[in-house]
Amino acid sequence: MLNYKDYISDKDRDLSIVCHRTLWGKYPENSISGIKNAIDKNFSIVEIDVRRNIDGDFFVIHDEDLERTTNLSGRISCTSSNIIKNAFLKKSNGNNNRITDEKIPSLLEVLNLFKGNVLFDIDVKNPSDRKALLSFIHDNDFHNYVDVKKPLKTASEAKKYIKERHESKIINMIVLNITNQSLKEIYEVIDITDPQIVEINFDDISIFEKVSNFCLKKSASVWVNTLDDVPNGGFTDKLALSSPDACWGSLISKGVSLIQTDYPETLKDWHKSKI
Repeated sequence: MLNYKDYISDKDRDLSIVCHRTLWGKYPENSISGIKNAIDKNFSIVEIDVRRNIDGDFFVIHDEDLERTTNLSGRISCTSSNIIKNAFLKKSNGNNNRITDEKIPSLLEVLNLFKGNVLFDIDVKNPSDRKALLSFIHDNDFHNYVDVKKPLKTASEAKKYIKERHESKIINMIVLNITNQSLKEIYEVIDITDPQIVEINFDDISIFEKVSNFCLKKSASVWVNTLDDVPNGGFTDKLALSSPDACWGSLISKGVSLIQTDYPETLKDWHKSKI
């Protein structure tokens, strides 16, 4: 088992590849098999999405509705645990793919099965569930195996966040969605929160470079998503598949040490060829 806080903070750490919604493809996204596949192929970080249902339980699923990824329909927030536990996942990213014999996992099931084998980057889809999620993680002693990202835009939000995470043992990860904030305010957010990981979503590469350099000076690891549908200055998986040097290579040259992608195996093979 890795000490994930030390792992993230290690200045000699190689590129960390984050498997978006697990290592799915031939397996259902956000599934037990997708997580196991990532671990078997030696990935250190798996991103999972969680939602809380009407009974207050957390389940590993992206959408607010069951329809795209399972054989059932209905909103997670309005559905009982007994029903959700009996929903079968569709292969790959759902939609018209075949129904498998695999069921939606609860977060408790996932963390009990795999704690210590991989770092889980947890994306809580409903921000109002964040407090309950943090309590769940600490109450069950899962804090060594997860991060729970926190989007922040202003210094006042950063100060509130620091008060809320008092005595928290979870890796300190913030998300900067850079829009029209001044660099001064962005730097202040980083100074106040003193994060271990900073996920940066951006449109302007010149602003990104300045913020990334500031993070690195503060010994914070920089995370970028190259997913095709997020703000990343054009550094997308689509670009990476045609020109990995121009996408992943360029980001790494700018100090990025964590990349989340829908093509983790392709990134891993390309990166290995460069070493």
